[in-house]
Amino acid sequence: MPDEHPAYHLARELLTHLAPACDRIHIAGSVRRQKPEPHDIELCCIPSRGVYEVCDMFGLVSETIQINRLDDLLTTLIHPGGAWQYDTETPRNGEKYKRLRHAASVICCDLFITDVRRWGYTFTVRTGPAEFSHALVTRALNQRLFFKDGLLHGHAPEFEMKQGKREVKPCPLGEACPQIIATPDEPALFAALGLDYIEPAQRSQADPRTIMQGR
Repeated sequence: MPDEHPAYHLARELLTHLAPACDRIHIAGSVRRQKPEPHDIELCCIPSRGVYEVCDMFGLVSETIQINRLDDLLTTLIHPGGAWQYDTETPRNGEKYKRLRHAASVICCDLFITDVRRWGYTFTVRTGPAEFSHALVTRALNQRLFFKDGLLHGHAPEFEMKQGKREVKPCPLGEACPQIIATPDEPALFAALGLDYIEPAQRSQADPRTIMQGR
């Protein structure tokens, strides 16, 4: 059974530990696709946020501090001698991507941090596999749509050359573009591209050439 691999147990264990600090968190990657021997773990999450009010000597609020509960929880999880550490071989500890390493098994976890608007894109792409995700991006372009910064723009892209490669230019309006198509979850993203939903376990076998074709 695939879930006998230690990565499956560690993925569930880490998700359970981080869930209280997240509005949404799910296992992605090869574990979600039920690969028999996954090399690592991927989690996608939306951190829970709040505010901390600092009061003066009269009890009046003098300062409001934004709180990221996931960052706060990670400070208690990652400590010398702890089960999980930040990966030192491939260091990643940014706002949108962190990489952890399980000390005993050396299995790594890529933690992808997103928001509500970008959830559908992030969860789909990070479930993979890579050729499947690339095919979805190509399909969007074939339909005169494009993904940029995790959002699906419902208008034709413009291109530019960067280091000898043809790349999609950012939309001048960015995330304020009125033609962004809402993709709050995977089914919405598939539907926006004119595709029936494909179960994660079937995505490794899906033919990218078929996915790339337009409507």
